[in-house]
Amino acid sequence: MFFAWLRLLVGLQVRVRPGPCNATCTNGRLGGVSGTISAYESLKLRGFDIVAVVLEDHGLVNEVPLLSYLRNRVPVIVLPPLPQDLSNDLVEWFGDSDETFNSLKQIMLSAFSERIRGLNYMLKKAGDIL
Repeated sequence: MFFAWLRLLVGLQVRVRPGPCNATCTNGRLGGVSGTISAYESLKLRGFDIVAVVLEDHGLVNEVPLLSYLRNRVPVIVLPPLPQDLSNDLVEWFGDSDETFNSLKQIMLSAFSERIRGLNYMLKKAGDIL
């Protein structure tokens, strides 16, 4: 299966698989808004379905301008900041992020189900025409 690796302007690598549902993961640091918008628009122009934008909170409230720009086209999900020392056990961070990850999972499952419904509708419609 084909996988594309995108190197976002904000310094994150995101694995994007062509298919029904993708989330753009971005950096909540300074410059993250422009990098996020650039990544979002690039993926949309290439035909990817973006169902959510996920960013790490760094106290800059980057989700506000992103929500304004995206105008409810996709939800913006904010993860708590990663611990400074990544060698520590990340169990606590994942525990703090559990609700956020569950929300993202529901958003992606909903988008996937909607896409499948649309494909089934097109199949039925094509059968009616033929």
